Amino acid sequence: TREPIAEIEQVSRNELRAVGKKISGDGDIRPGMLLRETLVGLESNPQLRVGVHDSLGSDVDEAIAALSSALVSESSGRSQLEVAAVDGTTPFDYIFGRMTEDYRAELTAEGYVETLPPANTISLFSPAMEPTPASYGRIDETVTSAVNRLKPQLKLLLVNKVLNALSNTSSSLAVSGEIFTVGGGPSLPLSGSEEGSRSLTTDISPFGAGSQLRIRVQNSDPNDALYLSCLVIDPAGKMTVVYPYEWDAPEDAALIAPNTEVVIPKPETGKAFEVGGAGFLEVMTITSTGSLRNALRGLQEISRSADGYVPVGGDDSIGFLGSLLSDFDNISRNATFGVADVDRSTRVVDGGAIAISSTVIEVA
Repeated sequence: TREPIAEIEQVSRNELRAVGKKISGDGDIRPGMLLRETLVGLESNPQLRVGVHDSLGSDVDEAIAALSSALVSESSGRSQLEVAAVDGTTPFDYIFGRMTEDYRAELTAEGYVETLPPANTISLFSPAMEPTPASYGRIDETVTSAVNRLKPQLKLLLVNKVLNALSNTSSSLAVSGEIFTVGGGPSLPLSGSEEGSRSLTTDISPFGAGSQLRIRVQNSDPNDALYLSCLVIDPAGKMTVVYPYEWDAPEDAALIAPNTEVVIPKPETGKAFEVGGAGFLEVMTITSTGSLRNALRGLQEISRSADGYVPVGGDDSIGFLGSLLSDFDNISRNATFGVADVDRSTRVVDGGAIAISSTVIEVA
């Protein structure tokens, strides 16, 4: 029935096995019951795990050293990259390696249809060793040069990792919505709401290249207004803020009144959200009971040099993430009894005050 019967606090974890204790509720907890994260604490220095592949040969040690010093947090002085050689057992978010002629031929023979990096270029790969779009450089590039070139993209990928982790947090906010095509065509419910809960086997129609999309977000709460922000993230990690886009008064623009909905982009603005090419995009909506004041202020500064929607670059992305997590923490501590006692070095995200939806769409 989606009604919680008890609350459990996680006290320890070893890989995929966690130990918790019941802190409230009278329900009988039995094996097989589902758990939902509702209150999450984030460490103050989130890290992106990068593995260094043996395709770099004698340059592996140089690559590990260059990556380890590439992204150092100004506030903590600690690296925001956790780097190690690929050993076949350690899990990584991305792999740093060289596209060899043999591996390129192997991917081509397997029918890999995406654009492949040229042989002897250094690139980022997924944990399954699929090339990350737009991450390769010139042929015979040095590893140090490649690390310097990839710094902005690594920052974006770190931000995306943190936001995606937060999108797994269950929220009790009365929010729903869909992505649809102007003039008719396929539609897709936003993830996170009941209508957005779909099977992995569900057949989802892709959106055609050149389609103009709209995003509808409904606030079904009869009493409280909610604040909304919306980001679009491409496969290379590039983020674009598509809502709000009225930067004279961004807090007012982000507000959704009780029992109303907003459609992005608003038809009366004449703006278009047109998708092109082929591949996948991630649409991330963030709704909250309080204003994302710090993040909006930062975006307002970035928007001064942008025309229309606001692109968030590598250097800007880390500052944006810090402001966003600060806003999440402030909203959560003000909304939840007992959270004020949590150490201030931990960023708290409360699903009762914040809802983050991550919906992947295909463009064909």
